[in-house]
Amino acid sequence: MSSLLASFNTGYGWLNTLLSAVINLINPILIVVSVAGIIYAIWVGIKFVKADEKQEREEAKSKLIMVIVGIVVVVLLVALFYFLAYNIEDIIQQSQIVGNTSGGDDEGVIGGVNLVRNFVRFLR
Repeated sequence: MSSLLASFNTGYGWLNTLLSAVINLINPILIVVSVAGIIYAIWVGIKFVKADEKQEREEAKSKLIMVIVGIVVVVLLVALFYFLAYNIEDIIQQSQIVGNTSGGDDEGVIGGVNLVRNFVRFLR
């Protein structure tokens, strides 16, 4: 984890401190939520297998689907957060380029396209 925190060198001291604090806060919460989600998924899976009536089985099935969707959403949000944290300096620079309307170039659009490409690479 220290290598992760050391990789934040945005040139903005307050931003480095904020990112480090948020990551130190998010990681333990993420561990607790992950363990609780896994335990709940196992519990719902057992209820699904043991269900005798069709209504109980359908209820357990819908809960299991919700748990899986919730886990996927959490994983995607965490990936998005880390991507944004690693690329915050580029995002700040691109917002300054987009905000500057004096030039006639398409630097802001090109920067946005590069940001999307970097996010897709990050997800791979």
